[in-house]
Amino acid sequence: MRVADRLRQPPATLDPDESLETARRLAARHGLAHIPVVRGSRLLGMLGENDLAAVHPSAATTLTHGEVAGRLARIPVQRVLGPEITAVGPRTPLVEAVRLMRTRRLKVLPVVRGDELVGLVTEGEMLALLEELLESATPP
Repeated sequence: MRVADRLRQPPATLDPDESLETARRLAARHGLAHIPVVRGSRLLGMLGENDLAAVHPSAATTLTHGEVAGRLARIPVQRVLGPEITAVGPRTPLVEAVRLMRTRRLKVLPVVRGDELVGLVTEGEMLALLEELLESATPP
C-alpha cells in the first residue's frame, strides 16, 4: 500500500504573505490543527496550532479581542514557519509514512511531488485504516 492510496486533499491552504489572523480564522472555520502553507502549489511549510498559540497573547492579557486580532493581522504567516519540512512522496510505502509520523510525532504529513503539494496523510486517516484492517481480520 502506498501513500497515494490514502492521501486527502487539504481543505484549505495559506499563502505565506497572509496574516496570522487570517490563518486563525481559517483554522477555526474548518476545524484545522495544521494548514499547509503554499506559494502557488509549492509547499513551503505547515502552520500548526502550536505556531499560532506561540504568537497569541496569554489568556491573562489586558488586550481586547479586537486588539489581539489587529496585532495578528500584521504578522505574515511566513514569519513563524520553521525551516524544516517533513514530507513524503505519493509512491512512499504507507508503512514508512506511518513510521515517520510516529517517530516524529506528526499528526499530519504533507505529500509532495517534487515540491508541489498533492495531499496530506493524517493521523485520523491512519486510524481509520487500522480500524478497517482490524475489522477485516476479525472473524464473524
